[in-house]
Amino acid sequence: MSDFSGSESIGPDSFISSLPEGASLLDNNLKVQSINSRWEETLTEFELSPEKIGPGNKYPEMLRKIGCPEETVEKLTREIQGIIKGENGECIEEIKVRSGGSVRWCEVKISGFGDGVLVLKEDVSARKKKEKQKVDALFNNSTSAIAMLNNAGEIIDINGEFEEVFGYSLSEVRGEHLDDVLEWGQEGFASREKTEEILQGKKSRGKGTRFDRWGNEKNSCFTGFP
Repeated sequence: MSDFSGSESIGPDSFISSLPEGASLLDNNLKVQSINSRWEETLTEFELSPEKIGPGNKYPEMLRKIGCPEETVEKLTREIQGIIKGENGECIEEIKVRSGGSVRWCEVKISGFGDGVLVLKEDVSARKKKEKQKVDALFNNSTSAIAMLNNAGEIIDINGEFEEVFGYSLSEVRGEHLDDVLEWGQEGFASREKTEEILQGKKSRGKGTRFDRWGNEKNSCFTGFP
């Protein structure tokens, strides 16, 4: 992402025009004041015209038009409002947007700029793809039992080692809460507080007793991370 130093000497419009990332300048009411050519290219890629979501339009609406999830729109709106009020400093977020039938990832950097807010957007889809490939390789080739969960603690995927150790296939446990599966009806064994820590965005580790599908005890060391 670009450095803002020296921007005051050349004026806001000239400054954002010089940036390699997509750049948008907002006022204190979250209205778009100006965009640079790279941002216009993004609008074209999404088949959107600057007249619809360019200068004069609200930034949250721009996010919605490019397929940004409502939860993310609300979060970024709060961050921007916090920056305007002086409660927050710089904010950097990765957001997922949809272009046609494909999903793309963008890194968004938001900071105070003069009397308004500057938003920079950089496409990081290639980087995210490489990261996913590494995670997939680790997941599939690991000698540890691994379960992937959604934000509710429900299983969305398991690797081969999980199937081997606990005896379940993915079709049997998909959508089930991890602790419900591994407690095998023995309430309190699965250290639910550890799962909650992970769901809250914390890394957690510990030891405990788990059960396979036949009720056999498995003394386990576990590590979880968001």
